[in-house]
Amino acid sequence: KLDEDVAHCKDQLQELKARTGLLNKYIKKQSDVKVQCSQRQQQNKESDLYNERERLKQELAEEKRAHAEIENYLKKHIEDLDGKVEYWMSKYEEDLEMKTIEYKEREEVVIEHRAMKERQRIKEQEKKENTTATKIQAWWRGMMVRKGLGPFKKGSKKKGKKGKKGKSKKK
Repeated sequence: KLDEDVAHCKDQLQELKARTGLLNKYIKKQSDVKVQCSQRQQQNKESDLYNERERLKQELAEEKRAHAEIENYLKKHIEDLDGKVEYWMSKYEEDLEMKTIEYKEREEVVIEHRAMKERQRIKEQEKKENTTATKIQAWWRGMMVRKGLGPFKKGSKKKGKKGKKGKSKKK
């Protein structure tokens, strides 16, 4: 019976070795599959991160280029505006100077015109005063003659003055 037990134990040992070998192969394959799966996931993540990094690099390069273009455009635009400001300031100064000269010339014309009008008004006033004075004098003389006053008294007639001695007039 001992031989049987030994044979049985050997069979069990052989069976256990075979089972253990199969189990080891299975565990090794399972762990290899897990490692491969994990590596594949890591490679995918790494690939995704690499792709994301490349995309971000490209986007950053585009942003830098766009920024540089905008900056250049704004600098050029500012230069253009500075040129226009200079032009308009210069034009303003010239126009102001011309208008000031024109204003002074017109002011002189207006002053001269006013002076001429004043001289004309004074001349008209003097003419009117002279005409009025002449009318008043004529009226006064007429009154004196009608009333016989002053040198026009009616009473005594004076002798006429003797004529000048000299050549007589021919008829």
